[in-house]
Amino acid sequence: KLIVTFPGLGKYFFDIDPKSRFISALIKIWYRLNKKLIDVIIYLNEDDRKKISYLFDCRQDVITGEGLSDVFGLGTKFRPGNKILFAGRLSYSKGMNEFLAAANELRDYDFLVAGVIPQSEEYMSWATTLKNQTIQNVKFLGFVDDIESLLKSVNYIFMPSRYGEGFPRIIIEGIACNCGVVVYPFPSSDDLVRHAPGVSQK
Repeated sequence: KLIVTFPGLGKYFFDIDPKSRFISALIKIWYRLNKKLIDVIIYLNEDDRKKISYLFDCRQDVITGEGLSDVFGLGTKFRPGNKILFAGRLSYSKGMNEFLAAANELRDYDFLVAGVIPQSEEYMSWATTLKNQTIQNVKFLGFVDDIESLLKSVNYIFMPSRYGEGFPRIIIEGIACNCGVVVYPFPSSDDLVRHAPGVSQK
């Protein structure tokens, strides 16, 4: 049997600009052309299933938490403090603008950014401009090999993504390392808000 997992539909299914709508239309055509080859489809959140389930005739299941049996019971010893981490690619859709805006407002907190700029002209120009902004309580770490040690050294994960994610791995890792998590009200993040202690919704 052929089992297909959707880790997340990505920004093209959420943005309404012409480029995103064109690319999402092409993706849907590809799905229709190949649907007979697929026996089972697994989604990581219910919202993704609702968006494209009509394209397929096969069995479709939703498995939250990346298949972990007790994601929300991982972290039990939240550490209060003033260190806030963003971990991911430095892009507009990931909410870097909001992260830096929050840093500008909350000067008593240390804001850490772990990640790299996507290698495209569009991203490079935008993210380089962001990095050149002078905000004293923001530190750009670049690519981080030992993410576990970094997570254990901070108090909060802030994930201001502008689109739904399948089930963000950094959220699971943060909970496992006893970090508080702040998310935006998008798919998967909603699951965290409803079920996980220590997770707040903006």
